Amino acid sequence: MTSLTAKDKDTVKAFWAKISPKAADIGADAFGRMLVVYPQTKTYFTHWKDLSPGSAPVLKHGATVMGGVAEAVSKIDNLTAGLLSLSELHAFTLRVDPANFKVLAHNLLVVLAISFPNDFTPEVHVSMDKFLAAVALALSEKYRTAKMTSLTAKDKNTVKAFWKKIAPKAAAIGADALGRMLVVYPQTKTYFAHWKDLNPGSASVKKHGATVMGGVADAVAKIDDLTTGLLNLSELHAFTLRVDPANFKVLAHNILVVLGITFPSDFTPEVHVAMDKFLAAVALALSEKYR
Repeated sequence: MTSLTAKDKDTVKAFWAKISPKAADIGADAFGRMLVVYPQTKTYFTHWKDLSPGSAPVLKHGATVMGGVAEAVSKIDNLTAGLLSLSELHAFTLRVDPANFKVLAHNLLVVLAISFPNDFTPEVHVSMDKFLAAVALALSEKYRTAKMTSLTAKDKNTVKAFWKKIAPKAAAIGADALGRMLVVYPQTKTYFAHWKDLNPGSASVKKHGATVMGGVADAVAKIDDLTTGLLNLSELHAFTLRVDPANFKVLAHNILVVLGITFPSDFTPEVHVAMDKFLAAVALALSEKYR
């Protein structure tokens, strides 16, 4: 959220002046593309009769989306406060997975490039990319509040008790989860391209899997204040490793799968939900320095 410089803001405002007259069409094109290229996003619009690009609902919602972007441009100096109502709407009423904000942002950038081939210079591109990333984070604000406060005392006790079972096998669980992630979500290999062997069971995967679970152990110990407790890890991933925070959720999913395989009898729905909420809270805490 602090990465938008004064120059970025001026660039966004100037480019928005060109976008504005075509905003509704751009929004409809970007939204329609998203539904085709990323069909999983159709989940939130199954009540529409027609999800095809150019349909009335897509045109209408595309215009609505760009109305939100216009509002963000006008509140660019304080996006978190400025977009709080929109964040509440998406978190508590629409219940949209915040990962989709980034997906829509990508499609917007593509359509902007198509619509303004001469004006969409690398300088404009980077400023718009940073701006839309900042908008996505601002829209995630109420998800952050909700999820970080949703760990009840019972959840915490469940996590701590289950961790005692995990701890002796933590390194192996971490290696399995990381190895699975690299196979099932191959795009995550980007961050480990310097490893000689990315195959499950390789020395590098085993070592990093143990490191990951060391971080989870640290989080269990600091479960009452994850944001403060994991601040150093957040700084490491944001400023040194530069890992896309969306991958925290991907890894969390793989950890949950491996926990289910490793503890088929103990991984009850109650344990599952507590661990899911805990890992979601860890992911949000690790995203702190990206904000």
